Amino acid sequence: MYDWRSGERLTEFVDDEPPLGVCCSLHRSGHALAAGNTFNKSQLRVWDVPTGALVDRFPLPASCRGVRCVQLLPEEHALIAGCANGWIVWCDLRCGHYEKRMAHRECVNSIQLRGDKLITAADDGLVRVTDARNFTTALGSHRLKRVVFSACCDDDHLYAGCD
Repeated sequence: MYDWRSGERLTEFVDDEPPLGVCCSLHRSGHALAAGNTFNKSQLRVWDVPTGALVDRFPLPASCRGVRCVQLLPEEHALIAGCANGWIVWCDLRCGHYEKRMAHRECVNSIQLRGDKLITAADDGLVRVTDARNFTTALGSHRLKRVVFSACCDDDHLYAGCD
């Protein structure tokens, strides 16, 4: 963690296990910081920011091929992650249980939960808006002829960042 004004390094969030890949996604909410890693050993980690202590480590199946994006959901005591194999995974932070909720055909690069909308974007060129209450009702689906690296929305608009 760095001071954004001075650039001074304040602390480092570490894990006693050897690195399982490159940390390519971070999300902070309240006192928690979540990280996902790339490559074949998929793992989610959560630290307590004030103490720097690792509080949770969640291994995912190797078939996930790495976590590309993550968002903490403090109200639900959960996090949601997009994986390199196209899976969208929901993880209950209270017990470590995870389940595949939906999928893209290719790597999920971006995930945003906003109210009852889940916005996902992937290498398959698809940006999806899904009802987050059940993860099955498609509210919108937009196929772009490019890899979509990021997507988000407000009340009226959907934004996509492409190659």
